[in-house]
Amino acid sequence: MHLINRLARRLILVSIIIASIAFLTSCTSSSPTASSDQVSPVSRNVQPTLSPPPPYESHLGEAANVQKVLDSIQNNQHGDAPRSIPSTSSSAYPNLSEYPTTTASPSAHPHLPGYPANLTITNETKCKLGFYLQGPTSREFGVEVGKSISLDVAAGSYQFGVDTHLCAGKVPPLFGKDAYEAGSNYTLTLSQENIQPKTGNFVVENNTGAKLTVKVGGTTHTLASGSSSIELVEGSYTAVISAKCGTVNDDFDITKGSTYMGKYWCTGGEIITRLPETGYFYVDNNTGATLTINVGGKTYKVKPGSTTIELPEGSYAAKISAKCGSTNESGVVE
Repeated sequence: MHLINRLARRLILVSIIIASIAFLTSCTSSSPTASSDQVSPVSRNVQPTLSPPPPYESHLGEAANVQKVLDSIQNNQHGDAPRSIPSTSSSAYPNLSEYPTTTASPSAHPHLPGYPANLTITNETKCKLGFYLQGPTSREFGVEVGKSISLDVAAGSYQFGVDTHLCAGKVPPLFGKDAYEAGSNYTLTLSQENIQPKTGNFVVENNTGAKLTVKVGGTTHTLASGSSSIELVEGSYTAVISAKCGTVNDDFDITKGSTYMGKYWCTGGEIITRLPETGYFYVDNNTGATLTINVGGKTYKVKPGSTTIELPEGSYAAKISAKCGSTNESGVVE
């Protein structure tokens, strides 16, 4: 009986606590200072949540692969890629007036250190293009014909390459440099004209008296005597010219529509790239008979009296033979 009375008192105590909680709740809901019809004021100066900067690379190891491709493009024959153009598109953030800006146009991101720029790449060519972007952000991706791709990139200086191996014809890849400012939008559009090879001509004048081998732009040409023309895309070249008398390198630049004329002779046991100046070897033959003179790789029959032999400038050793014997003479023709 005593135990039952104790349990009853506990139940009564629990009921009192529950009733107190219900009373406090009803008092709170009916309080005039916290009416359900009132809404807490929200500051109009609260800025929207901003996206964090993009990662350094999209996939693990991507940065190293991008750098490898760009090095290959830059170190081999390539064209110049166009630069990106700042855009004037509207801002995605309505309250950017309080952020410091360095351009007149609104942007998708605030002009604050650490926030990205936005880059839109459009392919208006007739072939799929590959893009390689290397800088604070490193990315590699393809863009189909007539399509665009938009991505956020960390602000800073960049190198980029355009892979054109899927395009018809011999189209060299493109290489370029650009810089993107935090909070700015940029567009890079590749047209058919951008990837169309810009060519000039390398005209070879072979004066060696035999076939000439020319290695230039990754191709070897065997050219007969006379004049021949080799079409090259614009860029800097080193042509390796080989003939029976030796080999020489010739450096030159090709621009759109330009022509570089290379002239080559064999003289003095070597190949030369300019018309040699000439001098004279004077012979007074007082032997009373015909002399045989070997000089400059040629043999001359010189009758009694005075004779002039024209020779390109250079050093010579002449062998002179007569009925009474032979002798050697050396000298310089200037």
